[in-house]
Amino acid sequence: MDANSQQQNAQDGVLSALNAAIEALNRAKEASCVRSVKAVFGSVSALLTVIRDSMAKRKDFVELGLACADICKAIDRGMNGRQADNFNQSVFEAIEQLTTTVSEIQRNADKLYERGAISRFFHAKKDKETIAAWRSELNRILHVFNTELALNTHVSVLKAQKLAVEIYRTVVERREGADKGDETVTHEVVFNLGTLTIRLVVALNLTKKTFSICSYGRLPLLPEFKLECRTGSSQEGIAIEIDAKVIKGALKFSVKDKWLLLDCDAAVLNKKYTGTVKLVPVE
Repeated sequence: MDANSQQQNAQDGVLSALNAAIEALNRAKEASCVRSVKAVFGSVSALLTVIRDSMAKRKDFVELGLACADICKAIDRGMNGRQADNFNQSVFEAIEQLTTTVSEIQRNADKLYERGAISRFFHAKKDKETIAAWRSELNRILHVFNTELALNTHVSVLKAQKLAVEIYRTVVERREGADKGDETVTHEVVFNLGTLTIRLVVALNLTKKTFSICSYGRLPLLPEFKLECRTGSSQEGIAIEIDAKVIKGALKFSVKDKWLLLDCDAAVLNKKYTGTVKLVPVE
């Protein structure tokens, strides 16, 4: 296949992705009963339509537009036909932030479209930095929805004092130790207990069958604070007792069926959370 054919196939694939996203957004907008959600779905659909219809000059915005569509997909999945009063204020703050970001992307896409070749050349570096900042903001907003909406999806379960959270996992590092075959895998795990965001840094030594965990907490608009760090074996597990102002109780970690499990029995701002969830695979 020659270069022109490959380029055409790639362009056709992008157009198909944009068309599919626009169609899905329009369906979701019609189905939603929450005004702010309908509005942001409509804004993202309009942005994708503009990008699609003038892709030659707006190709730098394709990835951003599809990222916005992915966030809308997470919103639609989390809302699942529920009314607005079923969700935390942080969800609607994130929707407002997404709406603002989409508007900024739309305005700048229009400005870039109107520039001549010389102007685009001199603004290239600044444009790349701006796009990178938007990408970072969209990733942050997506994380909010993946945690907050998943937690709210199980709101009836939480009222029964059961723990049901969406786990956000990242493999930070996979490193071989000094001894041959000695391998450590480090994960970052983030989830929410109400308004408190818990971040765990988990280091698994797959050879020695030991692991260490450092836990951190963060409330909205406040800096992150350290809770506890512990090290233990896969057989005995780790128990972290917490007696902080915003969270009190125990986080117990154990390995079973090739998974690191969290057994939570804690209260956040006097609201109780209990249950067991899978954190990361151990293999």
